[in-house]
Amino acid sequence: METIFISAGFLAGALFFLSQSLSKGVGSVGGALKQIGLFILRKNPPGLVDIFDDRDGSGSRTWMNFGMLWLVFATLLGFLMGWHTYDPTALDSLASVGWSYDDGSSLTDATLNFLTIALLYGLIGSGMVATARNGNGRLASEANASMVAVLLSAVFLATYILPFIFGFLDIDTEEGGVAILLYSLETLAMGMLLIPVFINLLITAANRGEQALQTSVWFLLIGVAAFILSMLYMFFGELAGATQTVWLA
Repeated sequence: METIFISAGFLAGALFFLSQSLSKGVGSVGGALKQIGLFILRKNPPGLVDIFDDRDGSGSRTWMNFGMLWLVFATLLGFLMGWHTYDPTALDSLASVGWSYDDGSSLTDATLNFLTIALLYGLIGSGMVATARNGNGRLASEANASMVAVLLSAVFLATYILPFIFGFLDIDTEEGGVAILLYSLETLAMGMLLIPVFINLLITAANRGEQALQTSVWFLLIGVAAFILSMLYMFFGELAGATQTVWLA
């Protein structure tokens, strides 16, 4: 029981510190932290971030476009789910190419996952718009925001495609290193990719000058920070066998 109290206390303390920093600032170290953050966003990874457009609004637009794309996928899966609820034998003719239909739980889970991804992209993209408007009209690095949106979708696709590849190769995905790899894509990789998004939003909010921090921006920053910590809790909690930490996340 101690584990869950320690984890919850650290989470609450981190969010409280973030809340106070947003409202009162971080003092004289703010300028140095801002420069370090800008260097991370604009120069890393070398070469890759330069591919993406850095025009005003391009980052949030990329996030919302990907959100619409994932929403289309979720809609298609939802249509298939409804169709097979009505007629479970509708696509049995495709059995020769590997189609099989169980009780529908897998398709339901996939639909909900795709819908969750679409909502994540949409909420973060719209939050980026609000943060930019609260600041100087643009994100600290529009190119980095676009890059992270693409990489995050690549991670999501790998999460769904790799189990099929490993299954085709008769590789066990339930235990060992492969299981850790797949779980890290679902949790650790997602959390790590959202860290530059968090830095981007923080610097953008810091560029607001004398304007008051909007409530929507405050909630976005707190939400992204909590989401990152929850992904880290899930991954390392699972590795350590700390089921209470995983439950908290």
